[in-house]
Amino acid sequence: MSSIDLIRAFQTMGCDDDMKCAIASMVYLDLKDDSKIIKLEQHYDNDLDLIYFHCQRESCESNNFIVPFSSSEKMDMNRLEDIQRKLNSKTNNITIAICDPSSTILYYSSTNDFVEK
Repeated sequence: MSSIDLIRAFQTMGCDDDMKCAIASMVYLDLKDDSKIIKLEQHYDNDLDLIYFHCQRESCESNNFIVPFSSSEKMDMNRLEDIQRKLNSKTNNITIAICDPSSTILYYSSTNDFVEK
């Protein structure tokens, strides 16, 4: 699936922000290249105006949600809390994918509390 096809798919899901669709397509294609991901689904939440991905890795039974952001997008902590609240009902593992114009993607895990490692 090409970037253009993905952008159209995200628009069909309800997202009318071309930049969000383009960033989400970059993240999706990057995740598709990860051979350890055995399940990858696209979602759009109208209430949050948010494209996100549900994925599962082969060595892990838990669900993981990945939320794409642009590096130029303002990271509002209230918005992040809203996203966590909505998605934490489904999982405890939320990853934020931050994309910059050079196509570099940084992945950050997000939790509500401290995690012991």
